[in-house]
Amino acid sequence: MNNKRFNAVVNIIILLFFVISAISGIIIWLILPGGYGFGWGQSKLFQDAGETLSKKFLELSRHNWMTIHIYSSIIFVILVVLHDILHWKWFKSLPKILKS
Repeated sequence: MNNKRFNAVVNIIILLFFVISAISGIIIWLILPGGYGFGWGQSKLFQDAGETLSKKFLELSRHNWMTIHIYSSIIFVILVVLHDILHWKWFKSLPKILKS
């Protein structure tokens, strides 16, 4: 695999993990807040057999969403570091770029 293809694959995977992290974070923040938040999970729209989805959303508990969020965020950060390593020459050339 050549460098351009490898870089493209890394970028696509970075995007994937960013989206997973962002979506899980929004779900934790807005739909399954831990005592604070907007309480959207209390809406009748999100009721399931008398229980609100403040405890579950898409059959996953808040704990499961937190686990997804934490691991996807860690993988995202690792991939961004890899991305930066792949573009290290560009970072080194920034002083010249900024001077001109």
